[in-house]
Amino acid sequence: FDWDEVGRAAANRPTIACERARGWRKVPAFLATWATVLFAPWIFARQAVTRISLWHGLAFGLICFLPVTTHFVVISSVDAFYFAWISAAAIYVILQAALLLVLDPTGWQRPLDSLRFWLAVGGYTSAIVVTECVHGPVLMSSSDVRERLREFAAGQLGIGDIYGLVDSDLGWIGWLQLIAWLAGVACCYVARLRRRRISPLWIVPLAVLCVAVLLALYAFCVDPIATKLFDLYGGGLPF
Repeated sequence: FDWDEVGRAAANRPTIACERARGWRKVPAFLATWATVLFAPWIFARQAVTRISLWHGLAFGLICFLPVTTHFVVISSVDAFYFAWISAAAIYVILQAALLLVLDPTGWQRPLDSLRFWLAVGGYTSAIVVTECVHGPVLMSSSDVRERLREFAAGQLGIGDIYGLVDSDLGWIGWLQLIAWLAGVACCYVARLRRRRISPLWIVPLAVLCVAVLLALYAFCVDPIATKLFDLYGGGLPF
């Protein structure tokens, strides 16, 4: 062997816990990865930009939906709301990857690699879905977001208006969930920019734009996409 090959192999070693683990160790590794994504997203971002597997990411995301699916089966029922929610979530992950492909200048030269990266990140950041076992998904209307943007442009936007963007039953809990989800994606975005040594003068406004676009995309996937799917599956309007 030669030392260059050893160095390349070491640099390409998986850094995300559930990608490193083998056999039964994948169970505690999954829990460690889940906790890292939600509670230490900056660490997950450093690991992700080093190496991330698309198939591991998507499998991780699918597993995160199992507890909520079990909740629907046992407590409620697998009805139109469930299928609309699952469909909208899948559409969101795909649209998120496509948007971040456009917003991430570090991946423009290799768009397929960048798309795979953001799809994997979408799978891992689906960790937040596990918390929806208690009360279901956070609802946010795209029409409300447009109204708040209009008020912001007119200088009429207050803290209470921002707080009221999520459904009233959740309030601050819903915002904590959205922040925990957005933090993982935003940290990955910033880590990608820093890895290419982009100036902090560009990183800050780009990160703010990224978060704003993702929040608007989330609202769009809830309403009208999820609403129309709910109606299509025979459930009528959910809210």
